[in-house]
Amino acid sequence: MRMAFAKGSPQIISKMESWQQKVNVCPDSVTQRVTAAFLDKGFMPQHLQAVCNYYKPYLNKMLSCLERDMPDYVKWTKPDGGIFIWLWLPESMNADEIFEKARAHRVSFIPGSKFYPEGQEKYNCLRLNYTYSTEQQIETGISRLAGIMRKLKP
Repeated sequence: MRMAFAKGSPQIISKMESWQQKVNVCPDSVTQRVTAAFLDKGFMPQHLQAVCNYYKPYLNKMLSCLERDMPDYVKWTKPDGGIFIWLWLPESMNADEIFEKARAHRVSFIPGSKFYPEGQEKYNCLRLNYTYSTEQQIETGISRLAGIMRKLKP
């Protein structure tokens, strides 16, 4: 189930609401009501804690594999929340190009350039998800990605 909300000035929310009405002809009111009841009954804090506890081993696995396998010129975030780890490469390296090499080795990530406005892209970063794969897949994937990085020395 996916739900979202927005908080902001009435002028901006009004424009967002108008756009949403054009895009979403019939909102899923059942999901909205279930979500409202879930929040009203105070279930969110314990749910968030359960989710964090569930994914913590995957985060720790990816971080330990990055520490063990990545060349020292690759840096990464240690997230306090969310489901992604960002890797930062030297300016001379291009994650869009590395994406194609990684795909050939059955490794996937999202190049960081996809998260920047057109004309302001940064090509030396990438985003990894640690919640989709098994711990063994994380180990294999990071090992393969690190091997590609070592071959592409800056």
